[in-house]
Amino acid sequence: MRRLLSLKKGNLFSYAGCGMPYYIEGQIKELDELLKTSLGVPRDEDYFLKTKNVKLLGHTEAQRIDRCNKKVTVKRSSHKFILRY
Repeated sequence: MRRLLSLKKGNLFSYAGCGMPYYIEGQIKELDELLKTSLGVPRDEDYFLKTKNVKLLGHTEAQRIDRCNKKVTVKRSSHKFILRY
């Protein structure tokens, strides 16, 4: 199976947006709880790689997409590089 790659400009990969009203209301005490599975496992880089076969690149911004040549120019920190798809 082919591994997928996901880019995020920030470092927040997954949260349960549907749980936000419960957090605002106070039923969920800690915002970090929205970043975990129902079993309390953090949805972090390791989680997505092991369970979904998705490699996450945080703090990485897609700056240009070249559809004809199937490549994306990305910037991570001060480094720019090309990802092919």
